[in-house]
Amino acid sequence: MPLDHEQYYGFTKFTVELNELDPALKALLPPTDTRFRPDQRKSKDDTWVTNNTYWEQRRDPGFGKVEFPLLW
Repeated sequence: MPLDHEQYYGFTKFTVELNELDPALKALLPPTDTRFRPDQRKSKDDTWVTNNTYWEQRRDPGFGKVEFPLLW
């Protein structure tokens, strides 16, 4: 266990480091790897989640401003 395991919800050092990318591994991964997604990278930044930007982007995939007529 890492010394500050309580900060990481009791995860082991291996578990905490799973999404870390070193340059050698980064060169071998395809660009579609989920660790390259902007939301994955930004999720490490607490302000991105706490200022509701994350949830606004999840809630509105681009159709939020389109009006759909009721059919019934």
